[in-house]
Amino acid sequence: MDDQLRRAIEASKQTAQQEKQSRQRDTLLQQALAASKAEEERRKAEIARQAQARERKATGNAQMSEEEQMRLAIEASKKEEERRKALSNNDEALKLAIENSKKTAKEEEDRRRQEEQELNFALQLSAALYRASNVSRQLHDQKGPVQGHIQKEYAVPVVPGTLDVNLIEAQGLPNMKTGMNRMKPYVVLRVMSIAPVGILNLTIHKAEGLRKIQMIGQQDPYAIVTLDGRRKATTKVHYDSGRTPVWEEKKTVTLTGKEKSGSIEIQIWNKNMMSDERIGYAYLDVADVLSPSKKKWLRVNRKKGKHHSSSLDGKVCVSWDFQAHCAPSFKPLKVLESKTGYVGGPDPKWENTLTVKDMVSNCYVQATLRNKKTFGTDTILAISNVISVQGAIHQNFFTKGKNTWYPLIPSNATRSKCTNNNAGKIKLEIKFRDEDHPGGIVPEEIEPQIPDVDVIEGAQVVSSGPVVEATVVNAHAQVGSGDVLAAEVQPF
Repeated sequence: MDDQLRRAIEASKQTAQQEKQSRQRDTLLQQALAASKAEEERRKAEIARQAQARERKATGNAQMSEEEQMRLAIEASKKEEERRKALSNNDEALKLAIENSKKTAKEEEDRRRQEEQELNFALQLSAALYRASNVSRQLHDQKGPVQGHIQKEYAVPVVPGTLDVNLIEAQGLPNMKTGMNRMKPYVVLRVMSIAPVGILNLTIHKAEGLRKIQMIGQQDPYAIVTLDGRRKATTKVHYDSGRTPVWEEKKTVTLTGKEKSGSIEIQIWNKNMMSDERIGYAYLDVADVLSPSKKKWLRVNRKKGKHHSSSLDGKVCVSWDFQAHCAPSFKPLKVLESKTGYVGGPDPKWENTLTVKDMVSNCYVQATLRNKKTFGTDTILAISNVISVQGAIHQNFFTKGKNTWYPLIPSNATRSKCTNNNAGKIKLEIKFRDEDHPGGIVPEEIEPQIPDVDVIEGAQVVSSGPVVEATVVNAHAQVGSGDVLAAEVQPF
C-alpha cells in the first residue's frame, strides 16, 4: 500500500514538473514571439525611415540637377559660340593658305618653265660657241674680203677628268634688298651634257696610218659603230687594204636624247679566219652632230676610253649630217651650290671653287644666282647662258684669261628691275684637269679639216668653216641646219 502511494506521489510530482516545464516553454515562446514582433516593427520603421530619407534626397537632387543643367547649358552655349568663331577663323586661314599655296605653286611653275625656256634658248648660242671655239683662223690686217688657206687649227681635247669652276665675283645684279637685310647672293651651278634628238647620217670614208697588228700578209679592216655599248652599224671589210682602208659607207644612227654616253664610238677591226682583232677606237662627240661636217679626221687609239691619243695609232675620216626631230636639250649631270659671298649686295664676291669629278671635257655649265633668305624661299636673281667648257677653255687660253666674264639674264622675279634684259655679269674661271694635265687641258694643234676660207671681212668672219688663229668673242648659228654662220673674232 505504501509502495503504491509512493509511486502515485512520484508520478504526480513528475506530472507537475512536466506541466511546469511546459508552461516555461510556452512563456519562452511567447517572449520570443513578442521579441520577433518587436523586431519586425523596428525593421519596418527603419525601412520607412530610409524610404523617407531617399525620397527627401531624391527631391533635393532633382532640384540641384535642374540648376546644374541650366549652368551647364549656358556654358555649353558659350563653348559652341567660341567653336563656331574658331571654325570661322580657321576657314579664313585655310582659304588664305590655299590661295598662297596656289600662288606659290604658280610662281614655281612659271619659274621652272622660264628656266627651261632660257635653257633651251641658250642652246643655239652655246652650240655655236662650241663649234666656233674648237678652232681658230689667221686673220689679215687688211680690210675687205680676202681669200686664204687654213694654216693652223686648234681643238680642245675630249678627255675624262675633273671639272673646276672658280666663282670669283659678279657685278650689277638686280638689287632685291628689303629693309635692313643685305643681299646674300650664292650660285647654283648645273653641269650638263648636250642631248640631240634625231637621225644621224654618218659617213665613214676611210682610215690612214692604222697600226699594223697582222704579222703575215695585209690587214682586212672594217669599222663598227657603237653607242652606249650597243652595235648600231658595221661597214664592209676592205680586204688587203693594210693600214689605209677605204669604205665610203653611210650609216644611220638614231639619237633619242637619253643616251648615257656623250660620244659615238667607232671601232676599227681586222678580219681574220680564226677570230677578229681590234685595231683601235675613235670617238665622235655627240655635241658635234648638231652642225654638219664636210670631212673630219678622228684619231684612233688602241685603248678604249681615251678620246685623244698620238697619231701613231692612225686616224679615220668621217662626215655627217643630222636631221633633228626636235630642239636639242641639255641633260643634267650634277648640281652644286656655292657658299654665300664674303661680300654681299649687288656686287658679290666669292672666291669659291666648285669641283666635279668623273666628268668629260665636252660638258656644259650654267650658273643660277639666288639670294639667300632667312625665312621663305630664296629668290632667283639672274641666270647665265649655257657655257661650253671646251669653248671657255679655248677662249681663256687664246685671250690669256681676259674673257672670263659671262652675261646674266634676269629671272621672272627680277625682270621688272632690269633694262634691256641685262641682269649684270659673272666672272668664272673654268678649268678641266686629267692625269696628263694636272694644271688643266689646253687647245692642241690638229690637222686642218677644211682647206679654204669663204669670206673674211676685217674682224667679221662669214663662213661655214671654222675660225683659225683667232679668238671667238660671239657667234650665232642655226642648230641642226648649218655650221657657224657668223662669228665675231678678235685677232691676236
